Amino acid sequence: MEYITEIFYLSNGQHNWVAISTTVDGILVLALVCITGWYAYQVDKQTNLIMNANKRIIVLDCVDNFLKPCLKDMKEYIKYINDNNFYWNQSNGMSQISWIWKTARSESGEGFAKVDVFEKHRDLEVLCSEYDVLHEELIQVYNEIADVIKNTADEDCLKKRLRKFVETGNVFGAEPNTNPVEYFLQILVNYEYYRKHGDEEKIDIKFLRFDGNVVNCISTPGYNELDDVRTKKIEQVKEKIDEIIGEIETILRSYRREYHVP
Repeated sequence: MEYITEIFYLSNGQHNWVAISTTVDGILVLALVCITGWYAYQVDKQTNLIMNANKRIIVLDCVDNFLKPCLKDMKEYIKYINDNNFYWNQSNGMSQISWIWKTARSESGEGFAKVDVFEKHRDLEVLCSEYDVLHEELIQVYNEIADVIKNTADEDCLKKRLRKFVETGNVFGAEPNTNPVEYFLQILVNYEYYRKHGDEEKIDIKFLRFDGNVVNCISTPGYNELDDVRTKKIEQVKEKIDEIIGEIETILRSYRREYHVP
């Protein structure tokens, strides 16, 4: 108390207005600094909230329009592959694998969602690109299988089995000179699929199921070699799909923690 009295009072007992004024000014400056700092903190906090809200909007767009649809597709592709529920076909001169599509062709990724995801998650972009390449390679293997069947299949073997099929009362409506290799090419290339999932009302499926050994008519060394290549390529596709699924699930978990994405 004596120290404060000495500061704010002169020796004659009068107030030391200079000291008082200086102290008040200091207090006011300190208060102004504190208020300015608090205001800056609040502005920065509000700015961060707005930025996070905007980021969350983009994240939700990425999740809803690419990540979740892509994850759903990939999980379905695994099921289709495990169940042999896919097949090779040609449409307008273009070969494709039905039910299993490339990510580049996928319906998912509306707007900028796919672009935004790939910009932030390069590892996922690489995995999807590698998957698309494997998908193209698988189609190429099927094309080669179709070619080798057309060029090396035992036509007489198929005709002999087809005669037995017709003799049991089944109607084969093709012309007598029809090449059975070309006529049945689709089911021969996709033997496993049509054996399990083919429409029983169709004549070619009836023939296939009538004689389960019809595949022996196409079992040449060239076909058997490509069939092994196909099996290995399908496994590679499955492995890549599993990697994509794992990467997407990791991204979704991080978004759930950071942005509270449901």
